[in-house]
Amino acid sequence: MAILEASQLTYVEATMSQRKEDFIAACENTLHFIGGRNAAIVRIT
Repeated sequence: MAILEASQLTYVEATMSQRKEDFIAACENTLHFIGGRNAAIVRIT
């Protein structure tokens, strides 16, 4: 799940695993969804 703090825009995606490849793909899909880029991506576990 990704949330842009200023706009509260939310993106949620289910993945088959928590492997690095799936995490990176989900991040890419998030950036495509929001139509831009952020200054930083923070992973909270």
